[in-house]
Amino acid sequence: MQEVNVTDTIQGLVCGSEQSTRGVIVIQEWWGITPIIRGHAEKIASLANARCLIPDIYHGKWTVEKEEATHLMNELDWKRAVEEICACVEYLRANGCSKVGVTGFCMGGALACAVAQHCNVDCAVPFYGTPPAGLAQPENVKVPVQLHSGPLDNHDGFSDLATVEAWAAKCPTAEAFTDYEGCGHGFLNTGELAAELRGKMGHPTPPEAQQDKAWKRLIAFLDAHL
Repeated sequence: MQEVNVTDTIQGLVCGSEQSTRGVIVIQEWWGITPIIRGHAEKIASLANARCLIPDIYHGKWTVEKEEATHLMNELDWKRAVEEICACVEYLRANGCSKVGVTGFCMGGALACAVAQHCNVDCAVPFYGTPPAGLAQPENVKVPVQLHSGPLDNHDGFSDLATVEAWAAKCPTAEAFTDYEGCGHGFLNTGELAAELRGKMGHPTPPEAQQDKAWKRLIAFLDAHL
């Protein structure tokens, strides 16, 4: 994974083939750019034969502590973050990607919904997150969107099933997948750090078969639209 200067003030991490004409923006959870998010980007780059870029919207900061993550997210200028991600989209296009999609997780899922409306992307795949009404309006999204959330997600008003399904119902180009039995918030994450963070947050351990199902849907969607 390589650090890149998207602009003089925006940095990011890039992985995947430099020859690929497919680009995917991968947006972090509220923790920041953790090894989990790096792993997601590397897996997408491999499975979708894509060039992935993780925007550094926390500008070098990340944490595994709930209190600090809360502080970092609360301090985030969401509209500025969307603008920075838009710049990352244009960076990929300027560097050989004729099509660019976006995916994001938790806070990044909410931002991915906003990016679908405000940035020059071809598709979006938000995981367990929806944006505030002032940031993005589902009825104004024109590109294909595939939302994901688990039935045990307890982040009411943000990523619970009712909220995700309602957002998708208002978006003419969206489909929501919520049939991930035994899964709650952050269910795509794997590894020791993921288990540690789930413990801190009280989220259930997701069945591997359900994670595999989500990955297949994500990659098939990117294959169809990039």
